[in-house]
Amino acid sequence: MKVDPNKFARFSLLAAAIGFFGFGIVLFIAPGLMETAGVKIIDPAGSIEIRAFYGGVEMGLGMFFFIALRKKWILPGLSVQVLSNGFIVITRVIALAIEGFQAKPATWWSLAAELFILLLGIMAIRIFKSNKTHSNEGSFEHLHGE
Repeated sequence: MKVDPNKFARFSLLAAAIGFFGFGIVLFIAPGLMETAGVKIIDPAGSIEIRAFYGGVEMGLGMFFFIALRKKWILPGLSVQVLSNGFIVITRVIALAIEGFQAKPATWWSLAAELFILLLGIMAIRIFKSNKTHSNEGSFEHLHGE
């Protein structure tokens, strides 16, 4: 089965966009959901922090991935997808090890989702770059032109 590199790359970016933006909206609207991962909100400052930082960063990354669906932004978008999720996965696994792998189910589900988006991005980059018709398309050098 031949996979269309553009379609697969866009699927990967769209999955990242929906995941990040959707999670950001959820945390902005209902910051108390972080308690399912063990994060306790003890006063309004905690809600503000979760709404602003978790909601804001997640929505910002999600919006970037939506923008990266544009033809010349595909490879840079996939690169950010892999780097951001890669560091999230690495730091989450290290944190789990530090804490003796004692975590709530929400942490494990988050790790699974983050690992999925990471692997999807890695596969998309490999497929996208292996296609000879895209040798210059989506490179970082072309960002200034669009």
